[in-house]
Amino acid sequence: MNQLRVVVCEPGKPAEVRLIENTTEAMRALVGGWLECVPLWDGEHDIWLNEEGKLLGLEPNRMVAAPQPGAGWDIVGTFFVAAHDDAGDTVSIEPAEADRIADALTGITTRCRPLLSTEVATEVTITSWEDE
Repeated sequence: MNQLRVVVCEPGKPAEVRLIENTTEAMRALVGGWLECVPLWDGEHDIWLNEEGKLLGLEPNRMVAAPQPGAGWDIVGTFFVAAHDDAGDTVSIEPAEADRIADALTGITTRCRPLLSTEVATEVTITSWEDE
């Protein structure tokens, strides 16, 4: 069986390195629906998430920084990070790199929420947030 080493992030839990089957079905089962791939700016890794997560009201997960200063992606539901090769095929993350990514994603404690336009335009550090 062909397996992938990925970093899985479930809402409210630390990120963890897992081996999953290298099939669309296994990936869809992990995120709970249709797959959406968001390439990361490092050029080597991708975030895979449920493309209908916000429409389905999935639980908030993490806010992941985007390349623009002060911007980020608010991700809901379970997602995973995988690598890709030069042909664009999804491949395993190397063990040391997977540990580094899991540590970095575990360190993100900000629960996701919609970004304000002022936060996208300028660099902002969010220290707390409450529903209005």
